[in-house]
Amino acid sequence: MGPGDLALLTPEAREALERADVVVGYRPYLELLGDLAPPERREGSGMKREVERCRRALELHRQGRRVAVVSSGDAGIYGMAGLLIELDPTAEVQVIPGITACQAAAARLGAPLMNDFAVLSLSDLLTPREEVLRRVEAVAAADLVTCLYNPSSRRRRPLFEQALAAFLRHRGPGTRVAWVRNVYRQGEESWIGTLGELPEQEIDMWTLVLIGSKNTELLGGSLVTRRGYREKYLEPAESVSSGAAAAAEADAEADAEADAEAGTAPNDRLYVLGGTGFARHLTEELETAGWWVRLSVASELGAREVETPPGGGVHVGGLDAEGLARELERWRPLALVDATHPYAEKASATAAEAAGRAGLRVLRAARRPWRPPSGADGSERVRFYPNTESLIRALLEEGHVPFLTVGTKLLPDFIGRGLDPAARVLASPESVAAALGAGIPPERLLAAYPPFDPEFTAACVERYGCDVLVSKESGTEGGLDEKLTAAELANARLAVLTRPPEPAVVYREAGDLIEELERLKKQPNEETR
Repeated sequence: MGPGDLALLTPEAREALERADVVVGYRPYLELLGDLAPPERREGSGMKREVERCRRALELHRQGRRVAVVSSGDAGIYGMAGLLIELDPTAEVQVIPGITACQAAAARLGAPLMNDFAVLSLSDLLTPREEVLRRVEAVAAADLVTCLYNPSSRRRRPLFEQALAAFLRHRGPGTRVAWVRNVYRQGEESWIGTLGELPEQEIDMWTLVLIGSKNTELLGGSLVTRRGYREKYLEPAESVSSGAAAAAEADAEADAEADAEAGTAPNDRLYVLGGTGFARHLTEELETAGWWVRLSVASELGAREVETPPGGGVHVGGLDAEGLARELERWRPLALVDATHPYAEKASATAAEAAGRAGLRVLRAARRPWRPPSGADGSERVRFYPNTESLIRALLEEGHVPFLTVGTKLLPDFIGRGLDPAARVLASPESVAAALGAGIPPERLLAAYPPFDPEFTAACVERYGCDVLVSKESGTEGGLDEKLTAAELANARLAVLTRPPEPAVVYREAGDLIEELERLKKQPNEETR
C-alpha cells in the first residue's frame, strides 16, 4: 500500500484491493485505505499478530475467496509476503510492489540514495540483538548511506544508542543525517542535521532515520549523496546549480570584503584544527599576535567551550580530507595548524591529506608530554604503558580493577577481558552512547563534565571498587597532575598510556609557532618540508 498516501498506491495495487473479497491487515493500515477497504470487507488485527493474519488469509484463500493482504511500503520488504509463502509454499501468492519508507523519505529529503545504500531494521523482536549489532557495525564501517527502519521505542532506546555509537565511531559527528516521521501521512515531520546531533532527537517506531556517507551533502536545503558525476564528467562551473554558483560567487565577494575590512591577506590567515583547551588557548595567542584565525572543532560540545570566537569564526563538525581541503581552499590560509588531541591520529592524518590537496604546510602543535611532578612517588604510584594490550596484561597479572578515563575510542579494548572496568566519560549523548555501545555496563558508567578535582576523582575510584586509575598521557592541561593526586588519595595506582609517535618537529609553545609562521610569511614560496 506504499507509505500511506493513496496517491502513491500503484494502479496494480489499487485494482487488487478493488477486486478483493476480503482485505486482511494491521488495523491502522486498513483504516488508511478508506473506501478501498470498506468495513464489511475488512479483517483487521493488532500489533504482533502477523502470523495469525497470514494464516487467516490463507484459510480464506483455500475457501475460494479473493484475498488481499496489506503491508505498508512494499509487501516484500519487512512485509507479509515472505511469511505467507513460508506458511504455504503451494499457495498462489502474487506480490505487488509498492513504494517503501526509505524511498518515500528519500524523496522528501532530496536525493540521498543516489549511490549504494543499505537498509537495516533495529527491531530485535525476530532478529537477536547481537546479530542486529553485528550488521550495524559492518554497515557503519562500509560507509554506505543507511536507512534505519524501526529505529527506537521506549523499550529499545539502548539498542538505538548502541547503533549510533557504532556510526559515530566509523563516520564522525559531522556526518549528514536526517529523519522523517509519518512520511506521506497526517502529521508528517522531518529534520536534517548531523550525526553528533542525532542522539538528542526524539525517534520512534514511525520514524525512518537516514545516515549519510562521506559523500552526502546538504545542497540548497536538499540532502544529496554524490555519485561521482561531478568528479568524472562535470566542469567546475557545471558541478553546482546556478543558485549554488551564485552563492559561491557571493562567498568570494564576501571573502574579498572581509579581507579589506580586516586588513588581512591570505598570508595573514591561519586555519587551526582542534577542539581541546590547548587548541583554544593557542588560537587566542595567535589572534593576539595579529593573525586572523579560523578554528575548526569536531562537535557542538567543543564549540560551546569557545568563549570568544576568533576573527575567522568557528567551523563545527567533523570533516574528511575532501571536506577539509574545500575549507582550506576557501579560507586560503598561510598554513594549517594541527592542534588536535595528541591521540587523534586519524584527525592528524586527515589534516595532512587535506593540506597536501590544498598545497599547504602543516604545522603540528601539541601540549608538552607529562612527567610526574618533582617529589611525587613516581616509581611506585605511576606506571607508563606503550599500548592498551601491555596495560591489560599487567592488570590481569596483578588482579587490578581499572577506572578508565581514556575517552570512548579505547573502551572496547577493555571489554570481555575479565577486568570488570568502570569508566568516566563526558556528559554528552554521543559519549554516553559510545560507552554503552562499547560494552560498559550502565551501572559501571559515570557521565560527568570537567573540571574534575582530585577529591571527586578519588571518590569515583573508590565508589566503583577500582585500584588503578587509567589515563592517556594528555599533559598537565589534560588533568594528569590532578589524576595523580586522586590516585594518591584513593591509594590507587596511576596507569598512563603513552602518546603515539609524534612528528620530528612539534611546537609546544605559541611563541615558537609564531616565530616559524613569521618565517613562512616572509618566504611564502619556500618548499615545504
